[in-house]
Amino acid sequence: EKDADLILIGSGTGIAPFRALVKHLYRDVPDWKGRVLLFHGAKSGLELLYMNDAKDDFAQYYDRETFEAFKALSPRPSWADPIAWDLAIEARGEAAVREYAQKLDRWTGEIVVTPAEVERRTAALPASVKRDIEFATAQVRGFALAQRESMHEFSREIHPGLIAGQRLIPVNVAGCYIPAGRYAHIASAYMAIATAKAAGVPTVVAASTPFRVDGKDTGIHPQILYAMKVSGADVILTLGGVQAIASLAFGLFSGKPADIVVGPGNKFAAAAQRMLFG
Repeated sequence: EKDADLILIGSGTGIAPFRALVKHLYRDVPDWKGRVLLFHGAKSGLELLYMNDAKDDFAQYYDRETFEAFKALSPRPSWADPIAWDLAIEARGEAAVREYAQKLDRWTGEIVVTPAEVERRTAALPASVKRDIEFATAQVRGFALAQRESMHEFSREIHPGLIAGQRLIPVNVAGCYIPAGRYAHIASAYMAIATAKAAGVPTVVAASTPFRVDGKDTGIHPQILYAMKVSGADVILTLGGVQAIASLAFGLFSGKPADIVVGPGNKFAAAAQRMLFG
């Protein structure tokens, strides 16, 4: 029915099929006379990834008489308290990060871990542990190298007007977050860092939470440090949580703003990564 009115509702951020459908209607169905309303979004700005659809993407293809895109977003997530911009990491930089590191992780030591400190902190690790980390890292690196060789750019029209493909986009700096709250997530180190180095990323900045031993923060867990070293991290930061994600993104303590930030974490670290995504 070419004069039917359509109401499309996309929950979350998966609106690519809707975009393709609307584009098909307006480009490939010349006598289409129906109206289209597309509602998409999420509970807050943290969860809305497609910020440009209403402004740019749809405006380029569809006539505004029969298609209208609504964007209703809160200017910030629905937090009860106002944002203290004077304390924001982006505004105050490394000073704010040090304050949050002390407040949230009780860490007042050096943020940047020097190569000499890495050697000192990992010297006492059992040889068997080092061999295991080296073996696991080699497996990940070898597979990543093979994967890189197998990947090529391509595009294919899988349906009239619907083109899917793969692009390889190089980055200069990768930020790798390695969580270590209650446990040492050694695998996260080589899965992120070794993979990035195998992909050819020139600079990898890695950050991990200070690890607590007998109630005391002792810096990054020695096993994680060794995994970071073996994997090829260029800069290592003793930071956890939101302050770590922000430091990686803004290039704090390293002078190298990350083009991409990867790594698992709790809900706060995940929310910070989502905010950075836009």
